[in-house]
Amino acid sequence: MKMNGIALVAVGILAATSPAFAAPSASLATGGRTLAGPGKNTVAAGTTQTLYTHPAINTDVCTTVVNGSKASLLRITLVDDSANETLLEVAAGTTAALCEDNVTRMDLTCLGTSNCTAQWRIDTK
Repeated sequence: MKMNGIALVAVGILAATSPAFAAPSASLATGGRTLAGPGKNTVAAGTTQTLYTHPAINTDVCTTVVNGSKASLLRITLVDDSANETLLEVAAGTTAALCEDNVTRMDLTCLGTSNCTAQWRIDTK
């Protein structure tokens, strides 16, 4: 009986530390159309970080963002050459993509009360 108890504890520890039980973690790799990134940033709660600027040339882009935060919402903002903004909010623990033409800047804003962790990549369309 003592041996069975130890075996069950060992199985429980192995199961709890296996990848199937771990929090998901996506990793963005560089692709053939990558313009900027991939990068990993921590954005302080309630602040905005500019991750990409290209004032001389506007480019048609798609950006992919993985919100690694546990509770905070993350906003992607793409700004075009006429200062129009296209926004997308990414829920904690999810991945989203946003595409826009004539982009000159990309920002990430942490909308929660705790810091946001983001992985991101910007590709030409």
